[in-house]
Parts: sequence; structure tokens; C-alpha cells
Amino acid sequence: MNHSPDYETCVDIMHALGDYLSRELSPAEMEEVEEHLQWCELCMNHYRFEKALTTHIRERAQALRVPETLRKRVLHLLDSA
Repeated sequence: MNHSPDYETCVDIMHALGDYLSRELSPAEMEEVEEHLQWCELCMNHYRFEKALTTHIRERAQALRVPETLRKRVLHLLDSA
């Protein structure tokens, strides 16, 4: 199948990446994002960046010595981002 980037679709996918990474989308939405990422290099690059950034922040947050309530809140916010 020949795909060409569609600006509006890419914007929608990029906005959904946070929920995609945290598995908060419906199964149909997850599949839609996955299919789009298979052929859209622009969105795949954005996905890789978002995933790497989220992973980096999560790792750094876990390594910091901060009050437990603050650490839990930051991790909760990351999970819901």
C-alpha cells in the first residue's frame, strides 16, 4: 500500500502519542497509531523522541532523592502524560 503523509493525520497521531505510550488508547486507536507509525517516518521519529524523553525523565526521577510524595506525583504525572 502506498502512503503519503497527511498533515492532519500526522498532527492527530502526534497528539495521541502520549496516550499511546501509556497505553491509554482504545484497542482500535492503538492499532491506528501502530499502522500509521509503520509507514510514516516523520511520526515514527516523533514517537522515538517522545519514548526516549519519557524513559529518560522516568529514570532520572527514580534516581533523585526527593520526598516520596513528590516522586510519586511526578511519576503519576508522567504516566498520565
